[in-house]
Amino acid sequence: MSPPPTAGPRPLKSRGSPLATFVFTVIFTAIWNGILSVFVYHLGRDWRRGRGSVFPGLCLIPFILIGIGALVAVVVTFLKLFNPRAQLVCNPSVPLGEMADLGWITSGRTSRMTTFRITLQGREEATYRRGTDTTTDTSIFFKQVLLESQNPAEIERGRIRFSVPETTMHSFTSSNNKVVWFFAVDGEIPHWPDMHEEFTLEVLPVRMGPATAQPEGR
Repeated sequence: MSPPPTAGPRPLKSRGSPLATFVFTVIFTAIWNGILSVFVYHLGRDWRRGRGSVFPGLCLIPFILIGIGALVAVVVTFLKLFNPRAQLVCNPSVPLGEMADLGWITSGRTSRMTTFRITLQGREEATYRRGTDTTTDTSIFFKQVLLESQNPAEIERGRIRFSVPETTMHSFTSSNNKVVWFFAVDGEIPHWPDMHEEFTLEVLPVRMGPATAQPEGR
């Protein structure tokens, strides 16, 4: 028999932090562009001395483009620090096929959002080795829009009921495979980076009730 769900709804934990993402992006950009600047400096010095070659410059172009993209990412992640934030309240463990309540509250300048959307998603993650490299492939096998609204009051707070279909797979973790369930919260903000957050949900196997329990052996 599967374990009972954790009693009582509670705030769900976000899978990521905008501040942590911004700090990581800044560190990556600083290291990448710092190392790249050494090669660019030496290449420019050789050109000034008349010993420049076209081939090294062409080789550097992809790395320079990555560096520019990283700078753009720093700006985008910085702007996202000022996005509205969502808080979801739900029973953190929900059995397959059973109804549950999901509540939300958004804080910050929610009036900037034109569309607010909550989707329930199931994702499969498979990890395997390719030579000496470890690769993880992900695939969304279930996606259901629970809410899509342009109503300011509904964007700010609300509550809905949902269920995870019995025909799907419950949460699962092994050494090479995972089945992860989560709520994706998206807010469209004109002329600004959109809001996006993910909140993990543990989905349990179907609970055995008295009518469906297996008979005891004689």
